[in-house]
Amino acid sequence: MKRLLIISILFLLLSGGFFAYSLFSAKEDTTDSTAKAIIIVGDETLYQKDLQIYAEQYSLDPITDKEEILEIMISDSVLLQFLQSKELLELDASVYNSPDKNTIQRMSLIQIQKDTTLQRFNEGSYQVETITVFFWNGTLSSYAQDNGVEAAKEYAYSKIEPVYNNIIDNNASFEEASQVLRNDPTMEELDPIFQNHVYSLATYSTIDLTSNEYIKERADFILNAEVGDISEILLLKDLPYDSDGVPVEARYSISKLVDKTENLDNDISVYKNELNITYL
Repeated sequence: MKRLLIISILFLLLSGGFFAYSLFSAKEDTTDSTAKAIIIVGDETLYQKDLQIYAEQYSLDPITDKEEILEIMISDSVLLQFLQSKELLELDASVYNSPDKNTIQRMSLIQIQKDTTLQRFNEGSYQVETITVFFWNGTLSSYAQDNGVEAAKEYAYSKIEPVYNNIIDNNASFEEASQVLRNDPTMEELDPIFQNHVYSLATYSTIDLTSNEYIKERADFILNAEVGDISEILLLKDLPYDSDGVPVEARYSISKLVDKTENLDNDISVYKNELNITYL
């Protein structure tokens, strides 16, 4: 009888341990399955968790509709990476390339980009480097107040001309060449916040360029340029606060067309074909 009791106790202990182990193992398997990487699209890894959330949001079945869901996930990843490559979007781990990202927030971001950025740049986008020297920005510069607008204009030209020559003659980059102006304290006489204006790299849509009459000369150059082309020194107008609502000559600028996209949908398709897509 005693022996039977001992055997029964051992059986219960072993059974309980096995049951506990089974529960633990099942929990671990579930966690591992949702965190499992299932596909790599270019530079981004996507996970089973993403697939499940996409299935819920699109009212699809994660098993029978898996191929359709994966195609949606791939297209979204391609779009995000394309926009980032064009510097139209900055991504971080909260929505991109992380097992811990917020997939719902990511999907919301993608929809916003489709409704705004894609609409805006559908007729073309242009990435442009620009070096600018103002002599009438916001309000008349101190140099112009002391010496007159024409003298300020000549002074501004004397600042930008050697920079332009350095770019053309020595093949200096825009950012490198602009350092001469950034390091020139007398630039403040022409523009108190010149550090913010001397160099810029920005992306414009066709609408951005054609809707601003003050930069018509610059817009004409950009819209007709080939990638790598550099403009002449352009005299551009602006609408300062103290010009009584009348556009006035206000700055000199040099622009370089760094990249352009004439058909966004086509470019995204080409970009997708260049990415490696690996199913895991």
